[in-house]
Amino acid sequence: MALQAVAFAGFASAHGLHALVVTAVAFGFSYGTISALFAAIVGDLFGPEQAGSLVGFLFAVAGTLAAWGPLVAGLVYDTTGSYGLIFHFAAAANVLAAILVGLARGPTG
Repeated sequence: MALQAVAFAGFASAHGLHALVVTAVAFGFSYGTISALFAAIVGDLFGPEQAGSLVGFLFAVAGTLAAWGPLVAGLVYDTTGSYGLIFHFAAAANVLAAILVGLARGPTG
């Protein structure tokens, strides 16, 4: 999540093709890693008995909310002339998520 936050900040400040490609590779690696580990993290935090239903619910909610992302990003771009605010917000959300996952503790016992 920290690498994904760095990648989002990189998108906000990338100038030129080389910087964009490096940032895109970092983002792709971090996104793929998070996607692969997501179910395991949920299972560790909530137990394997709950993992299937929770992951299904979370992906359904995330997918539905993600559908609004392009609309909101477009509105921000139309208002500000830049996607920078959106990329910085996404970076901050990933930092917050990394902190929360770091603080989370799984079931005891």
